[in-house]
Parts: sequence; structure tokens; C-alpha cells
Amino acid sequence: MNRKIKHKELIQLLKNIGFIYKRNNGQHLVYSYDKYNAIIVLRQIKPNDEVPEFHFAMVRKTIIGKGILTKEQFESELRKI
Repeated sequence: MNRKIKHKELIQLLKNIGFIYKRNNGQHLVYSYDKYNAIIVLRQIKPNDEVPEFHFAMVRKTIIGKGILTKEQFESELRKI
């Protein structure tokens, strides 16, 4: 990741590629993409706060690893936000 990504941008990325908000279990937000059996759990932080790099890496690994997007498609979607 060449730039810092804000929490609200990461949420928008997830929505753009098809993840659906499932629930807030207190301090975490849960998003799922049932077709790919993918679940992403994020800490609930302020919308303009930067996403920690390890959280971003987990999201990226899940999206690419589950075959939702290729690396190139992921980077393209990231540039759109």
C-alpha cells in the first residue's frame, strides 16, 4: 500500500466489491460476501482514522485469497476510492 487508507475508504471499498454489512458486535464491524464464504471483521474506529496496515493486509489477503478479485483488480478498486 503506497498511501494510508482511511476507515471510511476501506468500508467503501468493501461495499464497492460486494461485501454486505452484517452486524456490529460492540467494537467490531462485520462484513460478508456469502458467494465466496468471506467474512471480514474490522475494529470500529472513526471514519477519518487511518486503517492500521495489518488490518489492511488482512482485508487484501482475504479478498485476493478467496478469489473475489485479482491483485490487479484490487489495486484498481483501491485507486477508485
